[in-house]
Amino acid sequence: MDCLGLPFIVIVILDSERGSTSSVRKTSLFKYLEGFILLLIIFSIGNGVLNGEPWTKDSVGFDDHLSLEIKVEERFDWFGPLFHTLEGGKETGWTLSPLMSYRKRADLEVEEFDFGYPIFSYSRFGEEYRYQFLQFLTWSGGQNQTNQTTKKASLFPLVFFSRSPDPEKHYTAVGPFHGTIKHRLMRDRIEFTMFPLYAKTWKKDVVTRNYFYPIVHFREGNGLEGWQIWPLYGEEHKQITGVTNRFGDVEQIPGHDRQFALWPFWSRAEEGIGTTNEHHQKLVFPFYHSVRSSVRDSTSVLLPLGPTWTKHRAKDYFEFSFTWPLIGYARGNGKEMNRLSPFFSQVSTPTGRSDFFLWPLYNFDSVNTPPLDRKRTRIGLFLYSDMTQSNTATGRTFHRRDLWPLFSRREEANGDESLQVLALLEPLVPENRRVRRTYGPAYSLWTTEKIAATQESKVSALWGLYRSEQGADVKKVSLLFGLFNYQSVGDRGVFRLFSAPLSFGQR
Repeated sequence: MDCLGLPFIVIVILDSERGSTSSVRKTSLFKYLEGFILLLIIFSIGNGVLNGEPWTKDSVGFDDHLSLEIKVEERFDWFGPLFHTLEGGKETGWTLSPLMSYRKRADLEVEEFDFGYPIFSYSRFGEEYRYQFLQFLTWSGGQNQTNQTTKKASLFPLVFFSRSPDPEKHYTAVGPFHGTIKHRLMRDRIEFTMFPLYAKTWKKDVVTRNYFYPIVHFREGNGLEGWQIWPLYGEEHKQITGVTNRFGDVEQIPGHDRQFALWPFWSRAEEGIGTTNEHHQKLVFPFYHSVRSSVRDSTSVLLPLGPTWTKHRAKDYFEFSFTWPLIGYARGNGKEMNRLSPFFSQVSTPTGRSDFFLWPLYNFDSVNTPPLDRKRTRIGLFLYSDMTQSNTATGRTFHRRDLWPLFSRREEANGDESLQVLALLEPLVPENRRVRRTYGPAYSLWTTEKIAATQESKVSALWGLYRSEQGADVKKVSLLFGLFNYQSVGDRGVFRLFSAPLSFGQR
């Protein structure tokens, strides 16, 4: 529907209401409203006649088109930001907030569409695409470097299928009855029949046969064998083996020995056999647990609330804890800790620090692993958050502050800035661009954007009731969704009242 259609619809509605109203006072009011809207249409059409321009949506104030002439990318807002389009820049698309959004980057061959995110979404990168509905129903496809096309679909956890010329990517599975699944669910291959009665899995060179999963299994591989009848007894042994890497060198694969009986009450394990850091672990639950290695010794008694003491030789510190994680103490070059949860905790290492007071009232975390330097302060977990992330090599810093649900402010590493007043979801999922563009326009009362490279700025208030844009030599202001406009370029200015132009200049 074009912008002129709306006033005519309003007139029809008013006329029908007038006919059904017996009050003379109400009838007079409807006449005044009709006259106002007709005057608006006359001014809008008159604007095109006076300027010798065809009558289009851009000549009527309902389309709040507020893009600066010096920008390549243009944004069109219809009746505020609830529906807007992006045209002309690297990123194009549209948003109907809070229902759906679409974005496209032609230079990167990227497309994204969301409907009621995360209910339904579509993503494409090059030849690869993916659809999902509530993450349970998914279908995807694409081409590899040899131009072989693969198409996949799943209805988790019942149906999985893939169609491809490559036999390693071609499979069908209908659970729990029968099927084969490849390169999914953290396994290279899965075969099952009447699961959990029978399943067979492959992970690298290890093959596991499961019967009445997870009770009985038999496992074998390169130098490996094992079996279990859970929770009664199980064992697994792997010899030291070697594998040739892509450079033609032989790499040693450590061995291990594992046993359990009446799980979880007794178990033992030897890990890293054949290396310089063999681990020996013993557990008699809940009385005793120990770990011994060349770099770390740890002993715990009366698990899980009893004391634990650890000597870490590689990192050079001693640690003692009681009723973990409530009480803790550590001293040494590698770690210092004072903790009495939930009242206070102070933990520092050579690469970071983590503190809290009256958890979750106050939390502070920092990481310093050059070139990354990251600091974050939180109050009430997510109620207030102040985070800075710097690149010490380039000197650039990203700064984000959130006060839920009042505002969210970002200062990007490239100097761009943005402020959103009333941020219901952004502080909860701060880096989710789909949430920000689909839902943000529906509830934000005030937004400000500044672009450092071009020194442009944009302000929008009350869903576009007031909007302004300013550049190096251009300024534009709009009120009432474009019914009142002011634009200046250099020393020339144009003021539009109901789209009728009034020009003026400075001498």
